[in-house]
Amino acid sequence: MSDDHQRPPLYLPEIFTKGEPMPDSRAIVERHTIRSPIGNLVPIYCANCGMEAGLCGSGDLTRFCCLLCPKCEQQWGMIAHELTEPHMEFWKAVARAQIETYSRILSREEVAKLLDDVNDPIAKLIRQGG
Repeated sequence: MSDDHQRPPLYLPEIFTKGEPMPDSRAIVERHTIRSPIGNLVPIYCANCGMEAGLCGSGDLTRFCCLLCPKCEQQWGMIAHELTEPHMEFWKAVARAQIETYSRILSREEVAKLLDDVNDPIAKLIRQGG
């Protein structure tokens, strides 16, 4: 496992039984950036064993990335397909909060106005990030 990855290896069946979201395969600290025509790329690592497994866009190009190396994919691939993506769960929570409060999904303009209110619970949820 690379020193840059800084995450311990996981045991995917254990994560699956706990109902946790997928782990992120990007390094905590972006290093070894490679410039390309599509933007900067950074190494990504197998979410299970930590082996370097490819490249993905850095910064805002990639919000989330979960990858298994070929060896781990053969063993845990079907289980990994059942895990949830953290950013998708976040936006589902935002949509549920909007429906509970307003009985509908708000427009972009309404959400922008909502974000101006520091005490609004939906605005606080959105500011938390996903």
